[in-house]
Amino acid sequence: MKKKKIYNAVIIGLGKAGFLYNLKNNKCISHAEAINLSKNFKLIAGVDNDSNKLRSFKKFYTTNTYKSLKMLIKRERFDLVILSVPTSKQYKILKQILEITKNKFILCEKPCTENLSQIKKISNLLERKNSKCFVNFQRLYLNSTKKIKKIFYKKDNIKINVTYSDGILNSASHYISLFLSFFGNNYIVNKSKFKKKLSKDFASNFTIKYPNILINFKYKSNYKKIHGAFETKNRFFHLKYLSGGQKIYIKNYKSKTFKKIKSDIMLSQSKVYEELYKEINGRKNNLYSLDNAIQTMSIIEHVK
Repeated sequence: MKKKKIYNAVIIGLGKAGFLYNLKNNKCISHAEAINLSKNFKLIAGVDNDSNKLRSFKKFYTTNTYKSLKMLIKRERFDLVILSVPTSKQYKILKQILEITKNKFILCEKPCTENLSQIKKISNLLERKNSKCFVNFQRLYLNSTKKIKKIFYKKDNIKINVTYSDGILNSASHYISLFLSFFGNNYIVNKSKFKKKLSKDFASNFTIKYPNILINFKYKSNYKKIHGAFETKNRFFHLKYLSGGQKIYIKNYKSKTFKKIKSDIMLSQSKVYEELYKEINGRKNNLYSLDNAIQTMSIIEHVK
């Protein structure tokens, strides 16, 4: 029997999503912990310019650490790169990775660069270097998402209200990507006059309009729920997606009480790595290509 191959993974950026979520006993699973728990990947190194984070990472996972990408590439052999750095640094580091490597798989934190021009340049570079990049919009791969998509299937006159608080790049992008996966690219975007500059992001109220479907995005600065929420009520059903998907409720138009849809958002990072393993092995999988992120960025660009 052929021995199962374990793929080597490295993380660039040891902040919250990359490492610190689990160090602080956060309910969310970091990239580092998702890889550590996986039977398909081995975490072999981490990169960050913060010496304290490197020491903590090395102690926690007993693995190699580096202060620079160049040193990592010089000393390690790896199959998968996880890029978990601030949005403002994503383009520069992605470009650097692709200029000095080839034939790699990359998982980049959302939204994957700051603008449409940058992500298109990365797309072209990926093709030239025979590499693939996927964006970490985890909700695309959940069983709860599949159930919601099935509920929406072939329904008309749907109005969805999305509420978000952490900016369009950091928060609303999750839902833009999600609804693109549900409804496709046949849409019109309308932006309102409201626009607010945030410290590392921006906010705006806008709508995405499909034939018989209207999605309203509204920013609320004091909305404390993680990664926002959405709600839709129509003649078929009433759906509430709360706390970023930690709580999901549904009732049909005849019922007076809501039923829970089982949430699996806390498993989302592990789900992404399951799909990545299938992709690397050339097996059928549910990963969305970079096109989904490019379309997401196209909408973001429109509402700036």
